[in-house]
Amino acid sequence: RNLDDAREIKETARRSRRAIVVGGGFVGLEAAYALYRWGLEVTVIEKQPQILPEQFDARAAAILQNDMQAEGLRIITGNGISEIIGPSRWLRLFGKNGKGVILDSGERLKAELVVLATGTRPNTFLADQAGVSINQGIIVNSFLKTSVPDVYAAGDVVETIDAVSGKVGLSPIWPNAVVQGRIAGLNMVGKHRLYSRQIGMQNAVEFREVPAMVIGLTQVPLDGEELVVYQPNRSFYKKLVLRDDVLLGMILVGDVSQAGVYAALIKNKISIKPFKHYLLNNDFGYSSIIS
Repeated sequence: RNLDDAREIKETARRSRRAIVVGGGFVGLEAAYALYRWGLEVTVIEKQPQILPEQFDARAAAILQNDMQAEGLRIITGNGISEIIGPSRWLRLFGKNGKGVILDSGERLKAELVVLATGTRPNTFLADQAGVSINQGIIVNSFLKTSVPDVYAAGDVVETIDAVSGKVGLSPIWPNAVVQGRIAGLNMVGKHRLYSRQIGMQNAVEFREVPAMVIGLTQVPLDGEELVVYQPNRSFYKKLVLRDDVLLGMILVGDVSQAGVYAALIKNKISIKPFKHYLLNNDFGYSSIIS
């Protein structure tokens, strides 16, 4: 949660041989891979059927999981932690020295270090104390102004409207925080700038050798469609989510070189009808749109 926690994890890791990371999202997998690079035996426990359940679909997650397991990490999905056990209780229960966790399935795993990475929530304490209106995050208007006069908010704690889904929610990613900070700052000095909607889901990972990126919607709406190239033997996956010939989202695994042009189509809601038949081509780019 903070720098002190990071330092404590690092110090404990130096004295540990085995680590368990609870949570297979971005934070959990980043922590797991960092601990693995420090020489620990690492097991990731994810309660959902796949890793990265909030970001990627099952096919993308499977490719990334296989890549990480090939490196040497152990990943357990569809199982949770029922109890974390210290040395004295471990000895009483099992008659041997040790400490670790018991899974929902009853399996027990030894570990000297357990890291919980099961989600985050915005720190709205200061805003709450100041009387600012809060829902899941801080409520702002189109100029990022809060309910309190002359008080503005930006970043991970702010609720904004997503450019793709049209839903109000948190957008805890760096690019959007930068834009919000700039707009809020301009409005604070009287420049009167409107905050244009940004895409809430934008994430990129590369834990080992396989890069991956997701932008916009990853699940197909009831009235939508998907275009897919799936080659798991090559660790390659491309999925484009469309509705009414407008690109709403994408998943790229193995090759993210076309992310820029797809992201531009998503953000600007450009009709892909004229070039839909070669949207999946490996050489698709800005020249394809212009021509």
